[in-house]
Amino acid sequence: MDVLVAGSNETLHAASAQLSGSGYDVRTVDSADEAARRVTLGSLSVALISTDPAAAEAFSSLTSRLRRRIVVIQIGDDVTTADGTAAFIRGVNLLVSSADMGRLRELLDMTIRRHLELVGLLEPEMVR
Repeated sequence: MDVLVAGSNETLHAASAQLSGSGYDVRTVDSADEAARRVTLGSLSVALISTDPAAAEAFSSLTSRLRRRIVVIQIGDDVTTADGTAAFIRGVNLLVSSADMGRLRELLDMTIRRHLELVGLLEPEMVR
């Protein structure tokens, strides 16, 4: 599974290093717009983005079918980890506070499982 790290701030760099050491195929892209352009119907991807409000906007223009193929995670100091209401308002799947970076792998794995359970109802080929 591809993990696209959109940007290069210190927090995203730490997330990239942590997930690279955990077996994920991590790639750094210049921006959230670039990450959104790389979403394909072929597989599930993950995008790690900053908490800049504009970063999540790149994914709002994707078709529903493409949006179901990417898990978007915002990481930063100004969010509360796993705040579902705030994540919904921002248009992302998960928020992770910088203070909880040590649990990123666990949070990512859980989010992917739950995403596939839900999306599998509409896109059964994704869970095979």
